[in-house]
Amino acid sequence: MPWPRLAPTAPVSSYRVVYERERPGVWVVEAPDVQGCHTWGRSLEQSRRHIREALSLCVDDAAFATLDEEIHTPRAVRDTVTGAREARAKAEALQARALLRTEAAVRRLTGEFGFSLRDAGELLGLSRQRAHQLTARGKAARKG
Repeated sequence: MPWPRLAPTAPVSSYRVVYERERPGVWVVEAPDVQGCHTWGRSLEQSRRHIREALSLCVDDAAFATLDEEIHTPRAVRDTVTGAREARAKAEALQARALLRTEAAVRRLTGEFGFSLRDAGELLGLSRQRAHQLTARGKAARKG
C-alpha cells in the first residue's frame, strides 16, 4: 500500500487559472503563468479536476497548490449571476430575521399570554413540534 501524500511544509504555491466557456458544454481552462498548461472540460467541476491534473504534469506542488480562479463570462451572464446571488443573500437575511421574530412570538404567546405550544404553533402557522424547537433554540441561545 503506498504511503499517503503529506501536505508540504513549505509555503503553498498559488497559480492563476482562467476558465472560458468556448461553447455550450465546453470550458477551456489554462494556467497562464505555467507554460503549456491548459486543458478543457464539459463542466466547471470537470475543468477544475483537469487543470489540477495538467498542473501536476508541469509543477511538483499541484496537489496542494491554491488555484486563483478567474471565470470569464459575458457581461450578461455576470449580471445574471450577481443578481441571483444578491437576491439569495437578501432572502437569507430576511429568513434569519423571520426566525428571530417567530422565536420571540412563540416565547411571548406561551409565556406572557399563556398559550399552549400547540395553539401558539397553530396561530403562527407552525406545527407544535416546530414551536417547541423554537422555544428550545431560544433558551439555548440565551444560555450561551
